[in-house]
Amino acid sequence: MIQSRGQPNNRGTFATRLAVLAALHLGFQLGTIERRATGQDPASIVNSHASSTADAQLALGKWLGLDAASWSDSDEEDSTANRQLQLRLLHELPRVPWSIWHPEEGKRQGEGHGVSLSRPTDVKPGQIVSFVGELLELRSVDVPEADRRGLSFDRFFAGTLRTSEGEPVRFAARDVPHSWQKRSSDLPIHPIRCRLEGLCLHRGAAERGPLVVTPQLESRPLRPDPYWGVSTDRVWLAQHGIDLGILEQVAERSPLLAADQAAFYGLISLTARESAAVSTPPKQWDLVALLPSPAEFRGEIGHITGTLRRAVRVVVTDRQRVLRYGLAEYFQLDIFVRTSRPIRYQLPDKSTRDFGTSYPVSICVPTLPADIAEGENLRINVDVPCIFLKLWAHSSDFMALERTAKPVDSERRHQVQQWTPLFIGWQPQRVPEPAPSPLAEFGPGLYIVILVALLGTLAWYFERSSSTRRRRI
Repeated sequence: MIQSRGQPNNRGTFATRLAVLAALHLGFQLGTIERRATGQDPASIVNSHASSTADAQLALGKWLGLDAASWSDSDEEDSTANRQLQLRLLHELPRVPWSIWHPEEGKRQGEGHGVSLSRPTDVKPGQIVSFVGELLELRSVDVPEADRRGLSFDRFFAGTLRTSEGEPVRFAARDVPHSWQKRSSDLPIHPIRCRLEGLCLHRGAAERGPLVVTPQLESRPLRPDPYWGVSTDRVWLAQHGIDLGILEQVAERSPLLAADQAAFYGLISLTARESAAVSTPPKQWDLVALLPSPAEFRGEIGHITGTLRRAVRVVVTDRQRVLRYGLAEYFQLDIFVRTSRPIRYQLPDKSTRDFGTSYPVSICVPTLPADIAEGENLRINVDVPCIFLKLWAHSSDFMALERTAKPVDSERRHQVQQWTPLFIGWQPQRVPEPAPSPLAEFGPGLYIVILVALLGTLAWYFERSSSTRRRRI
């Protein structure tokens, strides 16, 4: 439990805050991420892959073990062969390497992500197709017990979207955003804009539209919608290529998990290619409000102003990630931020840990400016526009300390977690040091002179009052 207090607290000393900062390196469980480059330079991978959509369809078919004959039964949509093929595709497509599924790197961040938007009447079975439209229908489909052998799932999602031209497209998807699943019955009243990319399984009649198998439907709203929890900032993310559904997969108050990687890397890729966050200056982040209710702020944009203490370069060596996000490296910034009220943790054993009015945050950015070098033990005032991602949990000596200052027990250290706000940011900017007061130039001597003058004035006042009383007597 995190509490904020109305009165300042001095227990959060600078030394203990540094001890907290020492534990702030992100504990990724996202795969191969290293602090040092090994083997091939990842930057060279970004420009080493190119292909056509036709080649991608051929490569995808080869990866899946499918050829033209595999679609020969596609005119009979409800046949046993088509149902089995649909389940096989739902099982295999999420595992297809990104470099096969999305070959044209130049279109990575556009609506098509490597394939042009399709017309429902023009598609053919076996083609990679892409549609954008309003989601009108969504239902969960249980896989029959007899067909579950060898599958990694026991249900999928089916439904219909309507393109901007008013044409229907049907889909079978392994996954859809969680918020859609909870409110699928309300879609006719509250349709939401989405993007569908997958393999056409059946051409379909004009009034029904084609049937497309896809790993996941993407949420791409065009305007704020409180019903779906879509704010102005989240619309901005969607307009710049972010699937809002991946934000719903992020787990709060946990280490960084594999489920977080799409949102983590997607947002860093966004800040790398978009030089400015929004057209109007966003708000300053208030950690006192954020810490108790982090999910409400995920995907929101603001500014962090604080003292940069550490900047660490992180090299991305996973080839698929480099290809997908165009990102060979990024920097982790550890910053202390002044809070509007002191922050206190109340632990399960009812003991407390006080941070005072200075709390650590981590911000990952794609680049550093020329006047900020990576390093340890920095002390640079910075301002960073950034997007909130999550509270990530990590063990901390400061959190595990007993009130009696006993040595930290290793088991205790891992049981008591600290929650640190994690942001994805743009390039940090130095903030000028506050101009010193003109009085400060005179140093302590000036204060001594003022004190002597004040004491002299008081002595004169009391002496004068005493003389006046003696004359009256």
